[in-house]
Amino acid sequence: MRYFIIIFSLCLLLSACSIDEPSEMETSEYSNPPISDDLTKPNWQEAYTDYLNKNDLNDYYGFYIRDINSDGIPEIVIRYDEYTNSGEILYFADNKLQTLNLRVISVWGDVGYLEETNQIVFLHWYGHTTGTFGSVEFFLYDWTSDGYIETHSVIRESGYAKYDDEGKSYVEVSYGQGYINGDEVDFNEFEIALAEMHALLEKSTWFPMTDADEVEDYSDYFIQWN
Repeated sequence: MRYFIIIFSLCLLLSACSIDEPSEMETSEYSNPPISDDLTKPNWQEAYTDYLNKNDLNDYYGFYIRDINSDGIPEIVIRYDEYTNSGEILYFADNKLQTLNLRVISVWGDVGYLEETNQIVFLHWYGHTTGTFGSVEFFLYDWTSDGYIETHSVIRESGYAKYDDEGKSYVEVSYGQGYINGDEVDFNEFEIALAEMHALLEKSTWFPMTDADEVEDYSDYFIQWN
């Protein structure tokens, strides 16, 4: 009986000691830090390179790389032709590649950059034919934490113009309805807003382009941003 009590006591003592010792699994759980979120984020350099190499930019006039919004990541301005600044801007926001479509669809359309305010002024369309007389689509884009967003629009529906027999002057003119930021306005108010947008475009500049034909692999252009 005495031996049984001694053996039983030893078993209890050994069991109590083992309770306080952490297991191998518990030790590894706290010794390995969690994986950083940065390791799972898309690489903006890789995203830009893939986009540019997958699109045949030899059909375009050129491109320009610059950190326009001062966020530490460059934006890429693509120009479609040599006659207007029609094109697009690639930028990285919300942890993914985004595009701002600035394709002009009128021979009188154009795009400009306002460096002081970091805005893009975009004349998407300007009607100049008999059936599109007076129509216009003007947009202003601002940079925010979510990327470029439209903050102002001046749009007028198509009107009509009839020329004289010689085709040199109008004998009949009508204008379509004008809108400022989606709200209907009268002719005079619209003309003031239109003039202001033209003034912004007039004082705007654009970016010096690199000839797309000179580029074989766009990843080389991101070295300076590493």
